[in-house]
Amino acid sequence: MHLDCLASITLACGIKMANIALITGRGGSSFKDKNIREVCGIPAVKYPGIAAISSGIFDEKFCSSDSDNILNICQELNYKPIKRPDSISTATSLHIEAINHAIIEITQIGIDIDFMYVFLANNVCTTPEMIKQSWNILQSDNTITSVVPAYREYNHHPLRAMKLNGNQELESFVTGIDQKTSSNRQDLKPSYFLCHNFWAIAVKRQKDGWIGTAPWSFLGNKVKLLEVEQLTDIHDEEDIKKSEEWVRKNDG
Repeated sequence: MHLDCLASITLACGIKMANIALITGRGGSSFKDKNIREVCGIPAVKYPGIAAISSGIFDEKFCSSDSDNILNICQELNYKPIKRPDSISTATSLHIEAINHAIIEITQIGIDIDFMYVFLANNVCTTPEMIKQSWNILQSDNTITSVVPAYREYNHHPLRAMKLNGNQELESFVTGIDQKTSSNRQDLKPSYFLCHNFWAIAVKRQKDGWIGTAPWSFLGNKVKLLEVEQLTDIHDEEDIKKSEEWVRKNDG
């Protein structure tokens, strides 16, 4: 989506430039109520909400969801609700749709968004320190379009991945690999995978639209790394246990 339409809305009614915290989470899931399941006695969605508040960098806080339960829990932390339409709240809906909808809703109430941190409701593994570190990176260079927490991974390196071809035979997932590429993982250039606990997006720096690399085009064309350990999204009971282990380890 191009942001020129949002810019016109901003010019018409924007009265306040702000750094925004946006929690996103759907009510429906194959793992029932994953966003509000208790982790060490606290609903999962509250963890990123509390971390964002504790970081002290946000002017306004919102929650986007189709679920009244999620919205109500976030309102307990003074996050303003954005009721997400059912049309962009399905199992096949894309995160960019929720982000675009939230930007329009926030802009229409007179807030001119400068930076937006998108926190995923099913990941409890965010600390105020991570948020502040990513903020410092964003402020270090005004051409940076986003900062993302990611972890270094060798076992599942892209150059080691395989796919089935039309004959149902395994072949390299990546085309054009140098035949001298080593089979030893430690010899490969480090690869990184996004943790999806949050994305720190410089909205104003992407005035020409979301032109980043798919599937996360909203991150823009200059994405900086905040290297962290591998973090856990909640998708099943085992992830609840891993999340509780992370909370106990990082409590305080």
